[in-house]
Amino acid sequence: MTLIINNQELDKNKILSLLKQNRKLLAIKYVKEQTHIGLKNCKDIIDHLERNPTYFDGKNVQIDIVSKSKSLRKSKNDTLFLKGSSHKIQVAVLAILFLSLAIWAYFYFS
Repeated sequence: MTLIINNQELDKNKILSLLKQNRKLLAIKYVKEQTHIGLKNCKDIIDHLERNPTYFDGKNVQIDIVSKSKSLRKSKNDTLFLKGSSHKIQVAVLAILFLSLAIWAYFYFS
């Protein structure tokens, strides 16, 4: 079975399987990643399917896509600095910068 949202086909069986496993958040995330629509709309879709698994059958649902400028959260690939690096590297760089600043302040103000 497929679910069509904004002309994007989603695996409806996967969504229903996640709902049966009480993994509603993963189902919402799956819809969001596949359709690029707002989180509220994704939640509404999952809520409808949770109440009635045949709700969207035979319909091509059209929902406005969230523009990147209105998005409050950055994607996983957008980072403050060191784009594409892991979180541990960013923490290490910040620790080194902080330590350098502390050493400089110690010698400057002594």
